[in-house]
Amino acid sequence: MNKTVSCNISGIIFNLEENAYATLNTYLTNLRTHLRNVEGSDEIYADIESRIAELFSGKLGVSKEVITEADVDEVIRILGNPEEYIDEDAEESEGQNKEKETKRSESAKVFMRDPDNGVIAGVCTGISAYFGVDLTLVRGLFVLLFFLTGFGLGLYIVLWIIAPRANSSADKLRMRGKPINIDSIKREVHEAAERVERYSKSKATRQKFETVKDRTNRFGRALGSIIGLFLIIGAAFGIITFLTVTLTEVGIFSSDDGERLISLYEFSDVIFRSDFQSFLGWTGLLGTVLIPMIAFIIMGMIMLLHIRSQWSKYVFILLTIFWFVSIGILTVTGLQVGSEFSSYKEIDESIGQVASSKLVINVPEVYGSDIGKVLEIDDEEFSNRIQMEDENIKSGFVALKFVPSEDSLFHIKTVKSSYGITSKKALSLSNNIIHDVHLDSNQLTVYPYYLFPADDKLRGQHVQVYVAVPVGGEIDWKGNKKQLNISNRSSKIEFETRTVEVDID
Repeated sequence: MNKTVSCNISGIIFNLEENAYATLNTYLTNLRTHLRNVEGSDEIYADIESRIAELFSGKLGVSKEVITEADVDEVIRILGNPEEYIDEDAEESEGQNKEKETKRSESAKVFMRDPDNGVIAGVCTGISAYFGVDLTLVRGLFVLLFFLTGFGLGLYIVLWIIAPRANSSADKLRMRGKPINIDSIKREVHEAAERVERYSKSKATRQKFETVKDRTNRFGRALGSIIGLFLIIGAAFGIITFLTVTLTEVGIFSSDDGERLISLYEFSDVIFRSDFQSFLGWTGLLGTVLIPMIAFIIMGMIMLLHIRSQWSKYVFILLTIFWFVSIGILTVTGLQVGSEFSSYKEIDESIGQVASSKLVINVPEVYGSDIGKVLEIDDEEFSNRIQMEDENIKSGFVALKFVPSEDSLFHIKTVKSSYGITSKKALSLSNNIIHDVHLDSNQLTVYPYYLFPADDKLRGQHVQVYVAVPVGGEIDWKGNKKQLNISNRSSKIEFETRTVEVDID
């Protein structure tokens, strides 16, 4: 059984074995003595204490709560004894010092920003130190990105937010991946003092430098606040617009008379095979679209209010995880739905033939002013509509196509088609399509809609009516032909040897 002692090291409480505490106390006392006449001794001592606390924290865990004497000895080995670096009368040569230094534990590089050696927030300085590239090159790259793509400013701000600040000499060593020991900390402090001295040779130079830096910081904060405000407004508008379009009755479709039409959420009922698939699809879609907008709002608030908190990093990490999960869910659901469009089948049905020189095509007017919930797509010539009923889906995507006849008769046929997960399923869906088209003498009645069971869902069901026109044949119209999608609207039908004029329009 060993006696333990509690002590405060760089603001953190550690429990040490009594022998470990005695060893550490002797080391720190010796360090303080050797730093007595060294410039910047207080900063060096504080940085070394911070490094000791960091190393001790790495040795503790669930199964270990006490620092042992062996732990202290290892930390001293990593940091080195003060006599090795500070005593002017030390017998070891500089080459021996460097050899020992290379044997010490090196610190892995950590990306941090260094505002003390930067112009605005020290982001470029941090990148330069982390990747070991010239600082001027990094700054030039950001300028090019800004002017060529506009991406440079946004990237700089994001890195400014997520990258921790290098506050101590140990942090600045960690940025470059250098070993953190007494000698390296001492050299970093002295180099920092030399940099300050170079920039502060005269009072006027120092004041000018501080004024420029203060103005730059104020400009950066003001610019950040403006960008943050725009991010909040833009993202909030995007969220409201997206939710309005997808979930409310306003929808994105409207009729000529301004009636309320089907929303995208309601329309998805004819796409997804089950309620669970619909839930997954909408969860993935909402997450994929809304999470980036929420992230922009949080980023905007941070920039607008100049919030500097560790929690923001974890929030962005959490949002990123949820975003990738949403993309995965949406992708899987999309692949499931897409697999039901992998096969295609058609069913041909002959309607009849007409020996007359004239064919009258009658297109009954079926859409009144009260048509319930519909999806309508209008252009200058025709309307395509989908009307959802309890048991059936009514579609207005009927196509009419004129082709040359091989003899002196008019020939009429319909082609019903659909996609499916298999050829058999596609054939079954095509067979389920109901379209009313009939021939009475020389009058062809073509209804501009067709029906199929709602349980079949929307799988590209389509109806085409083919009219083969003989040489010298005439087409006359009754009803509203603009309700049909006339594939070849040209009034000329090309035969192998001649062209026939057909009154289509």
